[in-house]
Amino acid sequence: MARTIGTATEGSLKTMLARRLLTFVASAWTLVALFNATQWRLIDLSYGKDQPWTQYLAPAFMANALWALLTLAIIGLALKLPPKGPHRARNLALHALLGSTVAVTHSLIYVALLSLTSGKSLEDATALLAQKLATTFQINLLIYVVVAGGVFGYQALSDLRRRELEQARLETQLAQTSAAALKAQLQPHFLFNALNAISALIRSNPLEAERMLARLGDLLRLSLDGAAPQERSLAEELAFVDAYLAVEQYRLGSRLTVRTDLAAGVEAARLPTLILQPLVENAVRHGVAPSRRACTLQIRAALADQHLDLSVEDDGVGAATVVEGVGLGNARQRLSHLYGDQACLTVTSRPGQGFTVRLTAPQPCAS
Repeated sequence: MARTIGTATEGSLKTMLARRLLTFVASAWTLVALFNATQWRLIDLSYGKDQPWTQYLAPAFMANALWALLTLAIIGLALKLPPKGPHRARNLALHALLGSTVAVTHSLIYVALLSLTSGKSLEDATALLAQKLATTFQINLLIYVVVAGGVFGYQALSDLRRRELEQARLETQLAQTSAAALKAQLQPHFLFNALNAISALIRSNPLEAERMLARLGDLLRLSLDGAAPQERSLAEELAFVDAYLAVEQYRLGSRLTVRTDLAAGVEAARLPTLILQPLVENAVRHGVAPSRRACTLQIRAALADQHLDLSVEDDGVGAATVVEGVGLGNARQRLSHLYGDQACLTVTSRPGQGFTVRLTAPQPCAS
């Protein structure tokens, strides 16, 4: 039902835009026709030829009605042959050819219609066509350039607005992820256990207590970093995750073992900021913490086919079905907005065998 409604809405929007375009084109060329009729009469008056203004309307509307039709064709050509991308030079050359063709076509059709309605002979029509081509070819070509240029400008402005909206959406999602990470660290239960563990260590192992306090401080500082970019390296993501896991390991003790398996050179791989920590937190919260036995959380990362292949796996309680919460949903949306179809996020689980989250993200080509 949602898809039907969405398709109907999209179709209505296209119909509305098409009507607005037709109205704009018709109105613009009607105004130009009235201007042309007035201008032609004034020119004749300057040569002492006084005719009613209405006699100039028919040829003016004929010429500009042709331009209204050709304008729609030019808009279609401009949309089909944009001056960008790998075919930029070819498309520009085609526009030069098409512009000349349109300029000649307008003169041909206009002279033919004018000859038919006024009963001109073939010889007079041929002479008139030669005169029109000699005097209006440049103007006709300029009209093609103005219409096509307007389409290109409108497309560029639309692309700019779309990129700005996309950037704003990504920044919002990053802020939501940062806020969710900070909220998770500031939960009373989490902080109470962390501070309680630090308190217990102060007398028995002051150095360890100091180290744990520093990791907790690192975790809060990284969560509050408001100037974080959209992407950062896997090494930076792992540093944040290490600070989080250091606190969780104190809390869970021997029940949590963390293993990291990183391929050579993968630490420099790029991925969305703060995307790894929610995946690890989900594994700890929903896989390891509910289990009564010792569990292992494993982070694997490698590069293959110019993509980062990253997985977070635990052998905790697992689940028969995976319920995607805010953390996973946000991660999936950010991957989609940043990389489109080149990125992927999959979650698998079976009861008693833990969760596995696998993420792939494209990497920039090495220069």
